[in-house]
Amino acid sequence: MDDNRSKLFLTVNAFVPLCLGLVFYLTCQRDTFIRSMAERVGFSAIRIGYPSFVDDHACDLLWGYALAGTLCLVQALVFGTDIRKWEGLRLKGIVILSVLLSAVMEILQEIGVFPGVFDPVDIICETIAIIICAMVIKHYFGRAQDE
Repeated sequence: MDDNRSKLFLTVNAFVPLCLGLVFYLTCQRDTFIRSMAERVGFSAIRIGYPSFVDDHACDLLWGYALAGTLCLVQALVFGTDIRKWEGLRLKGIVILSVLLSAVMEILQEIGVFPGVFDPVDIICETIAIIICAMVIKHYFGRAQDE
C-alpha cells in the first residue's frame, strides 16, 4: 500500500466535502452566515434554487463527512495509514467522536454560541454522512492492503 496515495485519499475525503459545502452555503437561496461574511468583503455568488432537502441538509451531510475524514487524516498522520495499527482512536472511535462533536455543535447553535439553527435532523444527516465516510475509508484501506 502506497502511504502517500493513502494520505492523499484521506486528504481528499476531508477537504473536498468542505469545499462543496462552501459552494452550497454561498449559492443557496437562503441567507447564511458564510454568505453574509462573503458579501461583506465584496464577494457575491448567484443564488441557486436547490431542492429543499439539498438546501436544508447538503451542508450538514458534507460537514459530517468532512469531520470524520479529517479525524481519519489526523489519525493517519500520527499513527500511519495502516488502520489496523491505529492506537487510541480506531475507526469506530472516530465515528463515535464525530457524532458527539456534531451533536455538540448543534447544541452550541441552540444556546447561541455559534450562528445557526438547532435542528435534530441535522444530527441525523451528519451521523449518516459520518458512517458513510467510515465505510468508504474502511473499504479503501481494505482494498489497498490487498494490493
